[in-house]
Amino acid sequence: MKFNKLMSLLMGAAVISSVVPTTTANAAIKLQALEGTIYDAKAFKDGVYVFDGYKGEEQDSAMYFFNGKEDVEIEDAETMGSKYGMNYINFKDDEILFNLVTGQAEEDDEETRVSMMENKFRSSVIKKADRYENTPYLIQVGKIAEDIFSGVWYEYVVANSDDLDDATEKYTVYLSDSGKYVDASETLNVVYYDKDGNKINLDTYEDVKEKENLSVVKEETLLIDAENIYKVIAIMDTDKLKAGMNPLTTYALKVSMEQGEKEDGAYIPKSVTSYETYDLNALETIEDYRANKLTARVSGNSLYIIKTEDDSVTVDRYIMKKIKDKDSVEGKSLDKRVLELDEDFDDVQNEDMQDYDIDVQGNLWVLNKGKVQKLENGKLETKYTVDRTMDNLSVFAENSMIIWNTDNEVYSVVAPQKAVEEEKTEESVEGTESKDEVQTVAGWNKNSDGTWSYTKVDGTKANGWLMDNNTWYYLNSEGVMQTGWIKDKEQWYYLDISGAMHTGWLKDTNGKWYYLYNNGAMAYNTVIDGYTLDASGAWIQ
Repeated sequence: MKFNKLMSLLMGAAVISSVVPTTTANAAIKLQALEGTIYDAKAFKDGVYVFDGYKGEEQDSAMYFFNGKEDVEIEDAETMGSKYGMNYINFKDDEILFNLVTGQAEEDDEETRVSMMENKFRSSVIKKADRYENTPYLIQVGKIAEDIFSGVWYEYVVANSDDLDDATEKYTVYLSDSGKYVDASETLNVVYYDKDGNKINLDTYEDVKEKENLSVVKEETLLIDAENIYKVIAIMDTDKLKAGMNPLTTYALKVSMEQGEKEDGAYIPKSVTSYETYDLNALETIEDYRANKLTARVSGNSLYIIKTEDDSVTVDRYIMKKIKDKDSVEGKSLDKRVLELDEDFDDVQNEDMQDYDIDVQGNLWVLNKGKVQKLENGKLETKYTVDRTMDNLSVFAENSMIIWNTDNEVYSVVAPQKAVEEEKTEESVEGTESKDEVQTVAGWNKNSDGTWSYTKVDGTKANGWLMDNNTWYYLNSEGVMQTGWIKDKEQWYYLDISGAMHTGWLKDTNGKWYYLYNNGAMAYNTVIDGYTLDASGAWIQ
């Protein structure tokens, strides 16, 4: 979901207007500093976040979940976890998978879920597909992309030995926690040029094996977005080596998560597109990526490489495009798909920073000397200003983040108004306590019983469905915001703990899975992503 710059700024001003005065649309917004000791934090949507620390003498130092209304201690969580899936924090060391929508720990941790996923894949795919007739072993390579809110995908190898070094037959498979998979060891779709500039179409991995001079010598899966998985391969050419030429050609492969045709009973990706890395030193980039020296993300047809070193940040952009290249031997014009460096994208080079984060939409945010900046149109634009001592930030979106300094015991938040009102009751750094009761104004207001209502500009309370900051809420006939399951016009809907309408898969407190369409309505008596839902909407396991 993308917003134009003006709308983003207007929305940002609106959602935090209860904290500080709004400013003009093109000016940064100053955030109030609140008192609290934050050791670490992870921001989520609608002003929700998890933090390690305490916010006053009445709180013990612990792991807390701020649910938009109050801080709730997360029992048995001792070490800050990582982002997992679309709605979770995975406290892996403590074997806790915490649901940020329900505000509760799941019954099954990641390890249990992975085990169930693997067992299902073995029984429903490996044992049935002719492709894996001689390869009964399923070996996990690793999770693709750590600590981001996205779909959960793992890389596996299906092999004829439980030791990959001894395996003589193996297949690379990408498997999601929902049970969806694609076998990525079939389609290659590489356009290759030999030492004489002759074009060779390497449509499959088998095409490479059939060439005596060619071999795939390196494969690394690196990135993920909403629709694709990205990996790098290197092809060795012994003919080029003998001719004194660079024998390695590297490609970035964009592998669709969507299942295409079946190959011997197993689904292969609907599409695979390859790009010669060209201006990018792919092998060096892989090493730096593995060493956490850089972060990479894909947006549209662009790959962004974000390098951080010695409190500075550099961002380079590589564009996926078609070009005509000149052959170095005979000067032939070669048609290629490449990753080409955008030389005009050069405004963020060795820029000072204290911390950075990447939000759920893939946007880069940088914190430096009291400025919270977003990478927009190739430049770092200051969106908010905070206490200059703050040196850590966690960003979910432009209207949902937390910034803090542990030593100085200060923090600031950006959140939808109804979440921020709760923060206003905290003691400010200047020592002035906000009033317990919030004056009723147009917008969200907290009632004396702890519920929330929305007051319209005419002073009346809204009821029914309400769209606020691109999120749907439902208020009953008395104007009280609802959470949990509601029925409206013969359709069931689920509202998260923040009141926001839920879409996609949902695991309810009863342990059953349900699916909510994009309009929020619960699906029933149908099949979604291969899973059958009964008349009550529950997945039939």
